[in-house]
Order: sequence, then structure tokens, then C-alpha cells
Amino acid sequence: MHRLSYSVMLAVVTTTTLAAQGRTLIVGPGGYSDFPAALAAAVDGDTIRLRDGKWTGGTITKAIRVVGDPSARFETKDQFPAIDIVGIPAGKTVTFEGVSAAITFLVEYQPRGDFLRVRDCDGNVHLDGLIATYGNVRFGTCRPLQISNCKNVSISDCVMQGGVNSIASSIVSIQDSRLTGAFGYYDSDPRSGLFRYSSSAMNVASSVVVVATSEVVGGSASPTLWPGFGAQPAIELSNSLMKLAGSKLRVAAGQDINLRTGSDGIVGVGQLLVDPRATIVGSTGSYVGYRQSMLAAFFRWPSLRVRGDTPGGTITGEVEGMATGDLVELYASLPGSPVTLPVDRLGTLWLDLPTLIVLGRGATLPTMPLSIPIPQDATLAGLPLTFQALVLSGTTLRFSTPATVVLD
Repeated sequence: MHRLSYSVMLAVVTTTTLAAQGRTLIVGPGGYSDFPAALAAAVDGDTIRLRDGKWTGGTITKAIRVVGDPSARFETKDQFPAIDIVGIPAGKTVTFEGVSAAITFLVEYQPRGDFLRVRDCDGNVHLDGLIATYGNVRFGTCRPLQISNCKNVSISDCVMQGGVNSIASSIVSIQDSRLTGAFGYYDSDPRSGLFRYSSSAMNVASSVVVVATSEVVGGSASPTLWPGFGAQPAIELSNSLMKLAGSKLRVAAGQDINLRTGSDGIVGVGQLLVDPRATIVGSTGSYVGYRQSMLAAFFRWPSLRVRGDTPGGTITGEVEGMATGDLVELYASLPGSPVTLPVDRLGTLWLDLPTLIVLGRGATLPTMPLSIPIPQDATLAGLPLTFQALVLSGTTLRFSTPATVVLD
């Protein structure tokens, strides 16, 4: 790709003029005593940085950025959800980021509860590097992530484990993440009262979801014959459209240790756009990845991965096309509202047209590596950028899956 350094600098300069530079509010030594106090003081454009420690959650209604240090986490025993992102208006963006295991939601001894809930957002919500898990949950199940009535939620480099992730009436993109359902078990000793229902990893209703370069695994089951504790599908669909893209995607149903129960990998009623390079499997036995009645189309979709977010550093990644020798044009912009294009199978545009810039062109062999330098400019911290590629393979033209990063 040529002119890449010039193009990305131009892109960053162009988008920076549209991004308000706010304050950085510290939670921890030398700053606010807890997250709710910083949240109350924050205004649109501010960053809240969580120092290492355990913090109380809260409700986010402002276009802010939340960033965790490596050992920062939200911990709750009775507040559900731990974090509630609500009502972000169109044209605004919330980013919620961790570093490695930076932000962990921990729930102990509760029957049900959402770790992270995103709802009623016309604007953009980006979740990056989060880990949602729990301790010894008894008497039921928990949901690491619940999304409802949202126009654009992007999930990158996240681990959401141990319960069903619910998506309803929303548009969501997922990349470089791992989602797993709850492991079901039952203790036959009535004195212990210990049990947990197994669950799927994702329950998708009336939504459009794109998944690439990720792993989605249904809940497995302990050796028991009790109902509700068997192996579960990876994904449950209800009147939804799901696009599964790229060779680095794995979708798998859970397993029953004693092979008494099982499931297809994807179940329900919906439409699947399936890349034949993706791995989609059911439980051991007569189970399959999905039923043909759910298949809307079966063809290769280009996928895009990006990594790196530090000014003065480099964004790296790759575009996986449809075949060797595909022609690629790479774009970047501020996050935009997804628009499904009217041209058959061209795909969905996730970019913001007023801030869109062409970064460069190249070809796949069968992937095309990316190396995009970021200017050394501290004022770029907190700037979200969405990347997407347009790929021409023979006479077929398709947009790739999107990828979003937030400059740190």
C-alpha cells in the first residue's frame, strides 16, 4: 500500500477537528474516591481513568471514555447491572476500555444479574479489552452482556464468559473476542443447594450481528440427567440476521461429559450469511453447525483486523479477502451508523461519510498485512476510529467487517 503514512495522518487530523478534547478524571489515589463520584462530575468528551483497585459501578448517560489500569475492576454482589450505558444520542460515542484483564465484573452468590448493560442508544458504543466473569454463582445464571435497542455497538478483544450474552433489536459487530456460555452443573447433595443452568453464549433477537475473528462456544454440561443442565448451542437466533466472516472464526456448541445431551451450533429462526472458511460445529454425535433452513447465503466475506492504539506507535492488522489477488481499498473515519447498502451482497457500511478518508490500496496474498503509523500527538488520546475495507474479487465487490480502535 502506498501513501499510507500521509493518508492516515490526514485522516487523524481531519477527524480530530471533530472530536472534543476533554478532561481526564482519575479514580483512585490523588483523584476521586470511587467511580460514581467521577461519573457525576464528568461531561461529554471527558475520560475517566480507573487506577488499580475494586470500584463500584454506575449508570453512564454521557459521551465519555472509561479506561482501566491493568488491575482495575468493578465488583458487585447486589448491584445489577454493574455498568449501565443508557440513551447515548446519535452522533455521540461512549468507549469502555480495559488493558488485558483491566475491567472485570465479579458477581458472587446471586441468582441472576447483568454484568454490563447497553440500552436505548442511537449513538455509538465501543467495548474494548473487557473481561466479564463471576465467582461462585449459585441458584441460576448470569448474563455478562445485555444489549437492547442500540444502533451501533462494537465489541473488540473482549472476553464475556459464563452466561448468555443477550442482543435484542440492535446492530452489533464483534471481532477478536471470546464468548462462552455457562457450564451447567448440579450437586445431588440437597444440603449444598449448588446448581447452575447451562446456557448458550449468545441469544440474538430481532437484530443484525456481524462476527469475525472470534470464538463463540455454548455451555457444556456436567454428568447429570437433570433437565436444564445439558449441552447448549453457541448461538440462539430469533428473527435476526447474522453474518459469520473469515477463516479465524469458530462457533461451537457445548459438550455433555457423558454424551447424553447435545445441540447444533446455531439454533432458532433467522438468516445466516456464512463464510465457508469459518468453523461452525455442533456437539459430538448427530448434531450439526446449523440447519440448512437457516442459511440465507454461503459465500466468502472479507474480514478486517486491527491492533494498536498509541500515538507515536503503529496500528497493525490484516485484511482477509475472498481469494488470493483480491484488490483492497482501506478506509477510516469516526464511527458511523451502520447502513445496509441496496446493492445485493455489497454488505453494510459502518463508516461516517463526512469524515471518511482513503488510507491506501493493495492486494491480498491471500491476506494483506496492515501497518499504519499514528502521529506522535497527545491530543489524539480518546479518538475513536473505525476501519473498513472494500474488496474486489474478480467481478464481486464487498465491504469487509468493521474494526474500531480508540487511540490511547
